[in-house]
Amino acid sequence: MNISDAKSNGLACVLRFDYNGSGVIEYGEELYMMTINLVSVLDVRMTIKEVEQVVHTANQETRTFTFDELIDWFEKNFIDRVAN
Repeated sequence: MNISDAKSNGLACVLRFDYNGSGVIEYGEELYMMTINLVSVLDVRMTIKEVEQVVHTANQETRTFTFDELIDWFEKNFIDRVAN
């Protein structure tokens, strides 16, 4: 799995988890559910507790993510833990 795969999966997740149709992923439930889904699909080697901590930190720092911001954030926090 590489960043291109993450981007494809990320776009699908943004469309799926954008509950209010705003075109962005909002903090809270949207970000949490999208992240859990991507972590599972990409086989990221982290515990749920570790993932929750990263999401919790993001929820305190920002209120929304555009698609590009989401991919940058996900890459920075998760992509190095994707199983090969």
